[in-house]
Amino acid sequence: MNLSIKGLANRFRYLILLLVFLGAASAAISESVSNSAWSHRGKLAPEIRYFFEGAKASEQLNHWHPSIQAEVEFAWQSAGRSQRFRFTPYLRLDAEDTERSHADIRELYIRFNEGDWQLTAGINKVFLGCKRISPPYRHC
Repeated sequence: MNLSIKGLANRFRYLILLLVFLGAASAAISESVSNSAWSHRGKLAPEIRYFFEGAKASEQLNHWHPSIQAEVEFAWQSAGRSQRFRFTPYLRLDAEDTERSHADIRELYIRFNEGDWQLTAGINKVFLGCKRISPPYRHC
């Protein structure tokens, strides 16, 4: 497998373009909103998988498998904190394994708060259950 810089850049060109676009968009949004209601954060993580044994069949991949993943979160909250919007896209590009390369939406929702009620519409992560910290005899 040839891991030249040009070859990797060619494989990851869409990710590079996406990151440049998201960086420029988030900078523009941050500068255009004076009350700091918009926020953004993200992560970019390279990953290398290595298999010690060689491929047993011709359709299997060999030793090195570089990939890169990106997740950016854009959030907005109204001044009175009664409305909230969040968008979190995710992208993974694998240089060798096309089945690992994918993009999805981790969160995309709008939330309205009014008095004692709350309405959320969209794609949202919901965590059910509890975390037991101490002591073990207390139940949730």
